[in-house]
Amino acid sequence: MALQSQAPRAASSRRYAGTTRRKKSLAPWLVLVGVAVIIAGLYLIFFGNTDDPAAHAATPGNDPSAEPASAAGQAPIDRNPASSAGLDRGPGPEATPDPVRQTYTPPSISNEPDRPLVGEAKDQYELGMQRLEAGDLVAGRALLSEVLFRDGGLPRHEAQAVRERLTHLSEQHIFSKTNRSTEQIKADPIVSLHKVQQGEYLGPIANIYRTPYQLIERINGVKANRLQAGQTLQVLKGPVHARIDKSEYRMDLFVYDDAGIRIFLKSYTVGLGEFDSTPIGMWRIKRGSKVGPDAANKTGPSWRNPRTGKFYESDDPDIPIGEYWMALEGTDENTKGKTGYGIHATNDPASIGRQESMGCVRMQDKDIDEVFYTLYEVASTVEIVP
Repeated sequence: MALQSQAPRAASSRRYAGTTRRKKSLAPWLVLVGVAVIIAGLYLIFFGNTDDPAAHAATPGNDPSAEPASAAGQAPIDRNPASSAGLDRGPGPEATPDPVRQTYTPPSISNEPDRPLVGEAKDQYELGMQRLEAGDLVAGRALLSEVLFRDGGLPRHEAQAVRERLTHLSEQHIFSKTNRSTEQIKADPIVSLHKVQQGEYLGPIANIYRTPYQLIERINGVKANRLQAGQTLQVLKGPVHARIDKSEYRMDLFVYDDAGIRIFLKSYTVGLGEFDSTPIGMWRIKRGSKVGPDAANKTGPSWRNPRTGKFYESDDPDIPIGEYWMALEGTDENTKGKTGYGIHATNDPASIGRQESMGCVRMQDKDIDEVFYTLYEVASTVEIVP
């Protein structure tokens, strides 16, 4: 007879006993894992949202100097090779913006109260308005434009009134076929009348005036392939230049008249780089960089999001940079050598008037459609001021 101590134990007893021993041996590891997770979570909460743009630099697999030729239909990656400051990720589906970044307001944004209009600026403002009321477009426009672009010239309220008045005049007399007499047009120093000669084409005519041929088409309601000898075209004397005021999120277009005075044309609201990352200084529209929707194929630039790697074909309706791209090339000490910056559209209209790009200038579709066909490669400058 077997002794009671030698009798086999029930299987169920061994199973439960074994399970109990294993649980006790794993408990310390579970505690350590839990502590590690808590510590990591606290670290992310207190240190994860850094305001350092360099913390969001492009991944090693992206070439920061890549600027595909416009013939390939692909816009260069919108970024600064040193950091993310020149890279506009856009609000694509795989690049959800950080809400902390969206609400960031840099110290350069002006919130000073409006000041009174006094002194020489007041006299010039009133005289300019009087000249316009009297029908003297050229003199009134020159007076108001000169004081508008003068540093410390007009307070905000009067400056806005001047822009609205001159924009209306530009749309009536500069950017459309006017009802002005031939003598009035000839007296205007920023426009010209061009009579098409036998064998002339619109492209070469546009190059004479340093303006895109599409602008001549729009002003005169003509098509380049239907141009006829003997037609008289109204042409804006280019090149047109842009001045971007970062504190106001505003782009002003202007041309120089014969006296070297900047004549205001139109204004647009723009979006700029987060963390005040859009560099100030002088730029120009880079040669061969303009990529827009092709009239036949309806295609524009393609783009790869350097943060997520997601590639957008030119005909993708969700492409963050839209259908237009113009690269900026630095021309002064502060901008030379900085690549990847440009002017483009956006699929996030709410970002206009805010700092949410990574250095580039964003515009509404309807606005960049005008600017794209107004600025002339190389000759058109873009000045960005604080």
